[in-house]
Amino acid sequence: MSAVPDHVSAETIADLRRHLAASNTERDEALARECALAEVLRIINSSPGDLAPVFEAMLEKGVQLCEARTGHLFRFQNGAFFRLASHGVAEDFDKLFPRDTPLPLNPNSGPARMIATRSSCMSVMCARTNPTRCTTAATRSLRSRPAS
Repeated sequence: MSAVPDHVSAETIADLRRHLAASNTERDEALARECALAEVLRIINSSPGDLAPVFEAMLEKGVQLCEARTGHLFRFQNGAFFRLASHGVAEDFDKLFPRDTPLPLNPNSGPARMIATRSSCMSVMCARTNPTRCTTAATRSLRSRPAS
């Protein structure tokens, strides 16, 4: 004897299972975002006046949520970018691109597209090689937020 009534089709059950799986994925991604936010807020609270650990934590959590290997956080000011934090890069990266050195804006670059489209997050890997790779809700929500 089955716990499923006879009038419920296998197709309906499969559809319900797909919806449940999608809901579980959305819940898990939301929980991951909440945990990341809580960690960043804890670091903000523990380092008053020092923003470097905050930027590092924000970037680390963003890289994790986007399932990326590397990431950079820049400030755009007076027509140039200034690197605030990097995650997942070689140890000598700071020697090649010091944090306080302005990087001029190349009008054909990804960052220029970010400014033109008022996007706050961009995945170079997704933009260049495989746009379907960035499918997690975390990535979609990060990429869809306008910059302020």
